[in-house]
Amino acid sequence: MASTDLITSPQPVVSFVIPTLNRGKYVRRAVRSCLKNDDENVCVEVVVIDSSSNDGSFEELQQEFSADDRVKLLQNPSGSGPIKSWLEGVESISGDYFTFVWSDDLISPLFLKTLLKPLLDGSADVAIGFGKNELLDYELDFSPTSGQFSILDRSEMLLRYYRIAVPKQPHPIIVSPTCSLFSATDIQFWVAGVRDYCQQTPLRREIMWHSAIGPDLMLYLSAFSPDHYSVALTEYWTAQFSIHPESITIGSDPCRLQIGYWLARAWYIEAYSNKENPSFPAQLFAPHLLRGLVIILRCVLSINCHRYFFRFFGELLIMTHLAWRKNFFISGMGIVFLEGGRIIGQRLPKLLRWNSK
Repeated sequence: MASTDLITSPQPVVSFVIPTLNRGKYVRRAVRSCLKNDDENVCVEVVVIDSSSNDGSFEELQQEFSADDRVKLLQNPSGSGPIKSWLEGVESISGDYFTFVWSDDLISPLFLKTLLKPLLDGSADVAIGFGKNELLDYELDFSPTSGQFSILDRSEMLLRYYRIAVPKQPHPIIVSPTCSLFSATDIQFWVAGVRDYCQQTPLRREIMWHSAIGPDLMLYLSAFSPDHYSVALTEYWTAQFSIHPESITIGSDPCRLQIGYWLARAWYIEAYSNKENPSFPAQLFAPHLLRGLVIILRCVLSINCHRYFFRFFGELLIMTHLAWRKNFFISGMGIVFLEGGRIIGQRLPKLLRWNSK
């Protein structure tokens, strides 16, 4: 179907946004995996946003897909950074639903058959699948799925994303959007949040804007906002995450990852605390503050993290001041002491046993 016909299509339109830079043959693999989801019941749109690759990969994309009306091939100037590509990509889509597919990953040919149904029938506002880690040159053989889901309240999902000691559960905390499907109605608030929040302080600009650590989690958190009701979870693999030294998860310093995702959680509390039930922000603030104190300790003890200490301490003060101003600091601190005591009670016996050996 021609891309100009997508807006008037009677079938649901799903847009896949693929930001890329010098990914060689792997970005074409990612595009193909998206197109395999196109059938008579759904229209697929793929938006590739290239940051001026110099390895010939964009020219190869043009050669293979320029005649395919389902694929949009866009380019950003060199040096514009990953986040600019993310934002321009989502602002170019025409779909009712969307997700990002990282250019070194791929999705299941059953991705939409698995994730789209709970969004179409209104049982959920976002559908979250599984991603399996594999070596870059390996291609996972996705097994057929039955499309069975667990439906959770959006506030329960938020608590899962904020807790430090999460009870054992079959579904892990997902950060990469590649294995999930979102409503396009969530785009504008997320875009505005990324443009504004991720550039407000030097630390956010360095880690979130320039290094692209945190905005992916912001997308999930915005899908769990008070404007939504429920989340669909499936335990089936819907995507393959490729493992290689240049990927953000593998190549980034663990301290930077912790700080970036802490800042993403801080954004949600700042952006949505006025819309939540008055007692709920305290339940998010308490474990968030504990996690922040752990990062401060790491900044003190780890040589690689020393340079972030004062800037991150400033972010911690900003969050604490917000909690005080919004009147959930005191109740949050009560939860901090209870949660901290529980965690110490769980882990102290293990430490004592380890020290006695």
